[in-house]
Amino acid sequence: MQLTRCGTALVLLITGTGALSWLFENIYSFFIFFSLAGLLFLRALVFSRRVSIVLHSITIDRSAQKTVIRRGSSVGVRTSVTCNVPPGTTVLIRDLLPGSAELVSGRDSVSSNQQGRQSFDLQYLVALLSSGHIGFRGIEAEIRDQFFVSRFQFQNSLFQKPYIWVEPVGPFRKDKTGSAMGEWEEERRSPLRGSGVIAFRDYFPGDDPRSIDWKMTAKHGKMFVREYAGLVGVPSLFVLDFSGNAGDLTDSWDSLSGSFLQAFRDAARERKKCSLVLVSGMNLIRYLPDETSLSRVRTAIASNRSYPQLVHAYRNLDAGPARYLKKQVENELEGSAGDTGKSRYLHALLKIYESFVPEMHPSLFDLQVARMSSKENLGRIYIFSLFQGDQSHIQALIYQSRMRGIRVSCEVPRALAGGELVRKLERFGAHDIQVIQ
Repeated sequence: MQLTRCGTALVLLITGTGALSWLFENIYSFFIFFSLAGLLFLRALVFSRRVSIVLHSITIDRSAQKTVIRRGSSVGVRTSVTCNVPPGTTVLIRDLLPGSAELVSGRDSVSSNQQGRQSFDLQYLVALLSSGHIGFRGIEAEIRDQFFVSRFQFQNSLFQKPYIWVEPVGPFRKDKTGSAMGEWEEERRSPLRGSGVIAFRDYFPGDDPRSIDWKMTAKHGKMFVREYAGLVGVPSLFVLDFSGNAGDLTDSWDSLSGSFLQAFRDAARERKKCSLVLVSGMNLIRYLPDETSLSRVRTAIASNRSYPQLVHAYRNLDAGPARYLKKQVENELEGSAGDTGKSRYLHALLKIYESFVPEMHPSLFDLQVARMSSKENLGRIYIFSLFQGDQSHIQALIYQSRMRGIRVSCEVPRALAGGELVRKLERFGAHDIQVIQ
């Protein structure tokens, strides 16, 4: 509850009257002071009662013209909010748009001071700029009278519907007649880069600086970037990690899942084999081998987004590194015959490794990844993750892939692609680290 201008003026008047009463000890001043203070207190009680009436009577009905659109497209939304408006009260209803939405036309707020049961109708056109499963943030109700104002937000699931599925838009599909040099090969363009260059185009802000072709830039006096062919014909495995997809990282997750769907769609169109794995930490949720249906993939992502992370590792369960360290200790022990102190230390360390290595068993997640990797002749694994919290499963995926000669690419949202994370993924052994726009 906050004060309006009239309420603030009344508080200042009460304060001044109280100060004068205390200084001059005038009974009339005391009477005025207590009268004004009592009036403000009674108005506060009445306002609280009116706020309760409004909040307990709010209902909402929101509908969208389309529930599946492409990123950047506009969709018409109609929101109808009904509530009781007490006498002497003004109620303003504001629709809370998704964080990545932009109001194109219409209005997303309306107010009324008419007494009784009122209906607030909002009609507007909104453009959704991120991809994935997008829901509204709810509504905000502002209630005010002459002296007080209060604002409340309703953000539970009842006030977030309907959810709109926003399909990602390929970065080179908006303008086929642009200034790109070379033939247009839409079927070959893919966010999953291969080694072949099929065309050149003008540089746009946000392009990977590593794709700039400096010879073409020097020749024409403006910057050009290379267009790569996709990895056509190479069986691939796509891994989508659900861990850390809530809270403040919702926008990054929407960008990640949208890029995942775009990459999967392009890969399914170009390759004979394309498989999908959904994980949440070291919990394998679902495995879809040789999948080609985008609708089934979309349904699998939407139905498993809130899957709980049941297993946490925070350690390396593979015995390979421990065996390697044990072998190093044995080699050092052979060359330290004359150093009694060092020899005693190495003997103690060797006993620790000898007792520790047999107790290290592969986790269930390691066995599942090894089984999936060996079932088909994979050429590349793409890991889409927010890379938050426990990353033992990322390390296990990269380790199992490198053991089988499979190239690993980690796809990182731009908002999270810091230097520390990149260095950590390089230590894990990732071959490529791609930043998602």
